[in-house]
Amino acid sequence: MYISFDLAEKHNIYNQLVITMSYTNPGKLQNPASLRRKIYTFVRERSLVELLKEIWTNGIPLSRRLIGLYFDKKFDQIYQVDTCGSIHLYELSVTRSNTESCSIYDPIPARTIRNLIANIPRDFSDYNFIDFGSGKGRALFVAAEYNLQKIIGIEFARELHETTLKNIKQYKNPNQKCFDIESICCDATEYAIPDGKCIFFFFAPFGADIFSQVMDNIRKSYEQNNRDMVILYVTDPITHPFPSQEIKCDGLFTKIRGGNVPFDIAQRDNLYYEIYQIN
Repeated sequence: MYISFDLAEKHNIYNQLVITMSYTNPGKLQNPASLRRKIYTFVRERSLVELLKEIWTNGIPLSRRLIGLYFDKKFDQIYQVDTCGSIHLYELSVTRSNTESCSIYDPIPARTIRNLIANIPRDFSDYNFIDFGSGKGRALFVAAEYNLQKIIGIEFARELHETTLKNIKQYKNPNQKCFDIESICCDATEYAIPDGKCIFFFFAPFGADIFSQVMDNIRKSYEQNNRDMVILYVTDPITHPFPSQEIKCDGLFTKIRGGNVPFDIAQRDNLYYEIYQIN
């Protein structure tokens, strides 16, 4: 049963709890004392039964986020980088017009990326791995564990891009196989697709309008230079619908694999993926 409470305010409180424990800039966080008052008021105004229902409905998702944050921080400590934390656009100095179609920065768990890459039936040695909406570079550093030709992150928020540049210098992993890692700060729709074979990675970085433009660029690049291309798209289908039509619209790509992402305790949400290849 749904307890009458402003959903946006509830979401705000839960997110602040997670963000307060993350590595985001503490100077831009909302007042922790104010957050405590909101939580106190939230608890005081509800009966025990109502609170138990709230915990049942929202406590498990919150717990998953906190567990995910623990594993995010562990990844950063092991590899000497800073990739964790949920960061909203209002924390970033973003001026481009595409902000309304973009989502918050929320990194995908490392083990999830490894499981997904393992589903791509390719020898990676002559492929570029391109992450659209790369944030602080989590997916780039996991991809570096594979024998790829080059790894490229596309990020339009300068603060996240600059953090990635620092991470590239600091990243330490004895299992690293690809050392050519680049972060590019630009609008995804303006990025020129490289000529080589490509694996395009999307973790629900933006809406269908921007994704359609990126797909148009990918198709034009293929028409100019036919070569193998793979799309790996991951999303929470409840909050970010899967853009199947945008991928399949002209029949250039065919789905080869897909389904629910195998359970990972570090996952905040239930994720779904699909992998496409050139026909």
